[in-house]
Amino acid sequence: MPTHSISYHTREKVDYGVTAGGTTINRSYRTLTRRLINELRSSIAGAGSDGTFTFQYDAADIAYANSGLAVSSGSGTVGATLNGVATTATWATSDTVAAALIANAINTSSTAKVKGMFFANNLSMTITLASVTAGQYVDICGTRFTATNGVPPTIYSGQLQNTFDISGADAADATALAAAINASPDMTQWVFAIPVSNAVRLFPRKTTYTAASTSFAMPTGSRYPVNIVTASAATFTLSGSQMVASAFVGIQAQAPGAIGNCFTIAASGTGITVLNSETYLMRGVALDGGFIIGET
Repeated sequence: MPTHSISYHTREKVDYGVTAGGTTINRSYRTLTRRLINELRSSIAGAGSDGTFTFQYDAADIAYANSGLAVSSGSGTVGATLNGVATTATWATSDTVAAALIANAINTSSTAKVKGMFFANNLSMTITLASVTAGQYVDICGTRFTATNGVPPTIYSGQLQNTFDISGADAADATALAAAINASPDMTQWVFAIPVSNAVRLFPRKTTYTAASTSFAMPTGSRYPVNIVTASAATFTLSGSQMVASAFVGIQAQAPGAIGNCFTIAASGTGITVLNSETYLMRGVALDGGFIIGET
């Protein structure tokens, strides 16, 4: 499905519900959306002050760049060098705990080139593919991803969402499944995927962290999908039915699109490796450009 994004830039003061002297936007969801729509209408009608509109279009579904770390027999100072900045924690208790500490160090970094650039956690699970056939599927947090033999002709916009091509070898099939997960409009805000050989490692995008127990957890509530993964056939081997604490760190760019592929990553410390030996975040797709279509 083509992806669209509209940006509005204005020097006019806009009331987003921020408390005087504060920085937190108190408006959210429908209330915030309504506020933004009202500002756009005002500007289009000529009632607002000077501003610009940027319209972005990309034929590909948006996907955030990602990468990951594996912790095995770690010790001492461990973590990653992100955009040239060492972002580390001290190994403690177990590789799983160390992975959580590394992820938290990334999320809380106040260093330029890292702060606000990355999100990380150590909740994960693995889906291993072996001779998957067309029509077989895996359900991830309520969204179904169905195998197809080859890419079918496009009949209507969005037809190919949540399908993946299994006409190649198992590793190619895993890459296709990961791409489908990362581009899925239903899943992209909840889960991201990293293919490693013939397997796909899943990580959640939204988590909570408890410093006292050095652990991440999936948020719960009506707005969040259930943390359950199932498959239709034995051709999918699941490491478990949920994403749980692990000795892996999933790292995702906060900026959407291909621009995240410019972010660098390297292992730092004993027992740390980067999944797929990647030197940059990978799998970022779409929406890395735009052009001005209107000005008031």
